[in-house]
Amino acid sequence: MASSAPVGSGRDELPGQATEPHDDVEALRETLARMRTIAAKIPSMLAYWGADQRCRYANAAYERWFGVKPETLIGKTLQELLGPIIYPQNRPYILGALAGKPQHFEREIPDPAGGPPRYSQADYIPEIADGVVAGFVVLVSDITERRQLELRLEHAQEEARATAVQAQSVANRLERILSAMADGLIVQDAAGRVTSSNEAAQKILGLTKDEVPGAHPSDPRWRVVREDGSLFPVGERPPAVARRTGLRVDGVSMGIYKPDGSLTWVSVNCVPRVDPEGRVTETVTTLHDVTVLRNAIARASQQDRLAMAGVLAAGVGHEINNPLTYVVGNLDFALEELSAFGGPSPPARLNDLAALLREAREGADRIRKIVRGLRALSREEVALHPVEIGSAIEMARNIAAHELRHKATVAVRRGDDGSRALADESRLTQVLVNLLVNAAQAFERADPARNLITISTLRRPPDQVTITISDNGPGIPVNLRGRVFDPFFTTKPVGEGTGLGLSVSRTIMDSMGGELLLEASDDPGTTFELVLPVATEMGGGGAGSAPAPETGRRGRIAVVDDEPAVANMMRRILEREHEVVTFKDPQAALDALDGSQPFDVVFCDVMMPYMGGDELFRRVRASRPELADRFVFITGGQTNPSVQAFLSGIPNERVEKPFAAQGLLGIARRFVGLHNESSVQKPPLGSVGGDAEQSPSPRLRRQGPAALWKTGKPPRP
Repeated sequence: MASSAPVGSGRDELPGQATEPHDDVEALRETLARMRTIAAKIPSMLAYWGADQRCRYANAAYERWFGVKPETLIGKTLQELLGPIIYPQNRPYILGALAGKPQHFEREIPDPAGGPPRYSQADYIPEIADGVVAGFVVLVSDITERRQLELRLEHAQEEARATAVQAQSVANRLERILSAMADGLIVQDAAGRVTSSNEAAQKILGLTKDEVPGAHPSDPRWRVVREDGSLFPVGERPPAVARRTGLRVDGVSMGIYKPDGSLTWVSVNCVPRVDPEGRVTETVTTLHDVTVLRNAIARASQQDRLAMAGVLAAGVGHEINNPLTYVVGNLDFALEELSAFGGPSPPARLNDLAALLREAREGADRIRKIVRGLRALSREEVALHPVEIGSAIEMARNIAAHELRHKATVAVRRGDDGSRALADESRLTQVLVNLLVNAAQAFERADPARNLITISTLRRPPDQVTITISDNGPGIPVNLRGRVFDPFFTTKPVGEGTGLGLSVSRTIMDSMGGELLLEASDDPGTTFELVLPVATEMGGGGAGSAPAPETGRRGRIAVVDDEPAVANMMRRILEREHEVVTFKDPQAALDALDGSQPFDVVFCDVMMPYMGGDELFRRVRASRPELADRFVFITGGQTNPSVQAFLSGIPNERVEKPFAAQGLLGIARRFVGLHNESSVQKPPLGSVGGDAEQSPSPRLRRQGPAALWKTGKPPRP
């Protein structure tokens, strides 16, 4: 039978151990004593509780935990030991052990003195005899130190998790910032391979996010050039220099050709990251896209060059126009005189001389057209007015003649109805010149017999006119056609093109309310189309008006021009039919015009020293308003804003240098025909004073070459 004597009662039996007399009782007692000693020294609490939850045995550890001696616990219940707080928490485990199920749990034990809590790990091991639970052994270990370590570890892990969340948040924010950056950012390892990049860098390099990692600067998908267009060696680029020297590299400009052929200009800064041993582990490179800035600078530079070229062209044109005027006039005069001297059957020598003069006259006319084109290019502002398309095409061909002559044949096919386009003639000419030069430069070799550039015009109902420039050259690859109007894009070799011509041309066409289009076609060659609105035609006389017939009477004409050769040439032409007084000094002309001397028409140069034609006109208008309407201004294509404003503000007719003899005579006839014979009283010779020169007796009028002249608005009656 199992003994019911409690543990710790002074007897040597263990709980549930039968006491039978045998020869080794003394040895058993010694063993029990040793076990009791060992149990007392175990740091964990060891006790036995009966089925009635009363203590049968407790070791010395209970004194350290609960402050009570083990022998005082014998017979006390668990509820008395644990108290009203812990017992209810442990009761489910106690009942489980009494039900024969081992229990294992941990418990936080508050310190009665208010100190830090202690932590325990408990095992309830039931003792079952003959199927009945006699009690259970309690083994409670102090795990305070371990638990505190676990709590600190949990706290550290929580902090680590919070730090990781915060770090991820910062990383996400940094990624958003980097993605929003306009500048590209590239990180490369010690071997130069890209490890990370932002969206701007991917755009600049022309690669996708998945293509960038591992990419190397020697990648053949793109090439890098210096500012002068030469290749930028990999070993001399900023990241390579930073890796080699360990020093920061700033402000290096270079161009990156992406896989699609487009060019992006960037300013590069590169910073190396160095480890404690002084080795460069990686480089961080920023790419600032300066393409737009370079575009703006290039446009401004081009505009400055154009403006300077315009100023020079205007000055050269004006200086050429004066001598060209009397060359053309005198040639016309000489041809007419030669025709008169030769009679109906001139000798062969006179015919040869006439042919020579006509060739000289044709050469002078070519110079006139070239000068007119130069003056057209000198204008800066856009001024829309009716433009004769054929005239703009002719000017463009003359200007581009040097580039075209030995490379290709130019054919013009007019399919329009003669309608004028609403445009700026100078700007339209500039666009046409650019397209013609581009077409000529597209041919691989000079061969006018094979190379053909065709200029076609067409009236497109209801209110448009088109100019098409086509060539039979190599054409533009399909994959590049969408980029031909991009600034800085060019298919020409490095150094042979800025890539701005077509971009500027489209801007000009937009400013005139037109379009510049590249026609899509599978045929060889390239075709550009210019679309412009048709101008509403205005009535009234102009350069195309027919010359007036002879009036039958001699008029009285004043010529005011500080260039003696021009004044003399005009006198020779006009004195055939009229009395002519020339003035080289505007002040002398003012003295004569302020008086009572009658004049049917006053031909007056605009640009003269000391007193310009505009000032002379204002003074005469103040003293003799009726004479102001008879002023015809002679212009050399001046670009002076004040002169332009003056001419645009008055209705007077004007003649553009150089002019032909018949054009000048036609204007004089019209003005003389407006005044009857009695309204003009001729003063005696020499009465005008100053440096005036009066024409001698009349000469017979002889028929000359066709007039080449330009007039503005008709005079007021």
